Amino acid sequence: KTFLHDVRYYNGQQTVLLSTLLMLLSCAMDAGGAREMRTVIVAAQKKNIPCTVLSSAVTQPIFAELHIPSTVLDIHSPEEAERFLEQESFSVLIVGTTAAPKNERHLTLAAKKKKIPSIVLLDEWYLYARRFSDTEGKLTYLPDTICVQDELSKSLAEAEGLPAELLRITGSPSLAELAEKAREFRMNPPPKPAELIGGPDRLSLVFLSDIVKRTFGTTLGYDEEEVRSDLADILNTVGTPVLMLEKLHPSESSSALPKLEAHVDWKILEPGFPLWPLLWHSNIVVGMSTKALLEAAFLGKKPISYQPNVKIDPNMCTAVRFGLAELHTEKMTLQKRLLELLAEGHAKPEAELSLPAADPKSKDRVLEIIEEFLTKKA
Repeated sequence: KTFLHDVRYYNGQQTVLLSTLLMLLSCAMDAGGAREMRTVIVAAQKKNIPCTVLSSAVTQPIFAELHIPSTVLDIHSPEEAERFLEQESFSVLIVGTTAAPKNERHLTLAAKKKKIPSIVLLDEWYLYARRFSDTEGKLTYLPDTICVQDELSKSLAEAEGLPAELLRITGSPSLAELAEKAREFRMNPPPKPAELIGGPDRLSLVFLSDIVKRTFGTTLGYDEEEVRSDLADILNTVGTPVLMLEKLHPSESSSALPKLEAHVDWKILEPGFPLWPLLWHSNIVVGMSTKALLEAAFLGKKPISYQPNVKIDPNMCTAVRFGLAELHTEKMTLQKRLLELLAEGHAKPEAELSLPAADPKSKDRVLEIIEEFLTKKA
């Protein structure tokens, strides 16, 4: 166990030095939450704040990229979460969000019962209420503080019924990390992935797959299988060699190849394949509503969001909402656009992107909230 020293808080003119056992518990079972949280954890470690990190098979490698040790653990109920919290003197809980009940929700309920302050980091600009609701639509899983990315995110969250007093604008630690990496790439590009090297002279496309069917069923009007089939049909009409790299979602394990003509080389990239170098060196990036399209925009691309027969607001794709991705909802218009891009050849990177949510101080603002709660607990 580690004691936290040299934590100062101000009470009038008096500065009080604390020496108390203060433990931070972090948990992210999905990729988006893990990416938001990992730079915050690194910042906490630099301030000697001890932190226990719970992960999944999906997120453990994401934490490991920044040398953050984590424990893969599944918690199946609030009662099980309570028993886990009793094993250590945790002072603050910080979690990501999930589309389904997982550790994060169970721990939030258990922390509330045990009077442990809880913080949630948001990683997207849609379906706010769903992230905190039970099966009856009640906001059962609300924490003490919700970190939102910007003014837009705050207003959208309030419009969906999240209490304004819980919302704190911090920025997005993951976008801040990506913006810094994009600047580094412009000065010193990363090595080109081996999958893009060699073979015939051909253009490359990246298809950012997603778990739409499992997550939303038929709600959106499309799924990854339909989009994959449409992309294959379009590429089969191209008369020149073309390389398609399908990047699986972190929660996907496999994908069946569609029916292809001989000139189409379609490769499946495993979930752990490094995304940012792939996006940097690709010619064309296509996805559905994944946040990775926004990441592609930060890396100098003008990505395409393909949402055929979409039934809901297509702005669920954040890159579309911000005007950073081309939206196509029909196969014919997508085909026309892809053929144009393939004919144009290699495009120059777009201008450097700047968004308020990518503020480099984002992780520090989240850490300030953690320290506020730690000080109160001490």
